[in-house]
Amino acid sequence: MNDYLSYVKNVPNSDVSEAGIDSITYEAAENLYTQTKFEQAANAFDGYTQKFPNGILLRMRITIAPTVSTKRKSTAKRLQVLNSN
Repeated sequence: MNDYLSYVKNVPNSDVSEAGIDSITYEAAENLYTQTKFEQAANAFDGYTQKFPNGILLRMRITIAPTVSTKRKSTAKRLQVLNSN
């Protein structure tokens, strides 16, 4: 994701605003969440929060954070049970 944004910023005549980058970064994290890649989603949402502490979508991030955390722990527990058998 960061590679893509770096590339786009350096393309002549590209018009990517900071708000656009904010939205793309959040959307990438949200896509990981909807794909049930909870560990990656949690890391991506954390990265979004660090990069955009006053981000446009920060409120949505704060709303979804407990769900990501719960699903992340639930998945880790299920894997632990499967690996112990």
